[in-house]
Amino acid sequence: MSAAAGAEAWGLAGLASNDPGDIHFDIVLRGYDREQVDERLRFLGDELATAEQALAAARERTAGLEEELASARGELERRVPDPDVGFGNRVEKILRLAEEEAAEIRQRAGTRPRRSSSRPGPRPSSSTPCAMMSSSGCVAPRTCSTSTSTRPGSPTDSRGGSPERRVAWSPRTGED
Repeated sequence: MSAAAGAEAWGLAGLASNDPGDIHFDIVLRGYDREQVDERLRFLGDELATAEQALAAARERTAGLEEELASARGELERRVPDPDVGFGNRVEKILRLAEEEAAEIRQRAGTRPRRSSSRPGPRPSSSTPCAMMSSSGCVAPRTCSTSTSTRPGSPTDSRGGSPERRVAWSPRTGED
């Protein structure tokens, strides 16, 4: 039986209030009615025990939530990559692709026979599409313009120069 129910059973319903101003004990010959005071003390003891249990449960819940929060933060730190590391990986991939493309261009240039012009002076330039390709598609479409001219003293130059090849890279526009 709860303290409030016990107070009502004895006709002491006013003793179950939590507001100290609402508590009135009957005055008897030697002070206050002992049964009313004892009942009030039991009621307050029960309330205190209930509050202590609720406090202990709240502390346990708080400790559990703090552990869960720490675990979630640790998991988040493991899952979120460091932005600097991701940037470095992308740059490394772009550089590797550029090196591969340069090696391929050098290889093609070395295996192709050179054409020699029988007449001195610059040759008309030619444009061929060139692009850095990755697994996701075209990274940097460009047009490669080449032209050959003669340096002074080349065999094709009347002054004895050698042919010089120039390569100019320009961004590809949407008009191509």
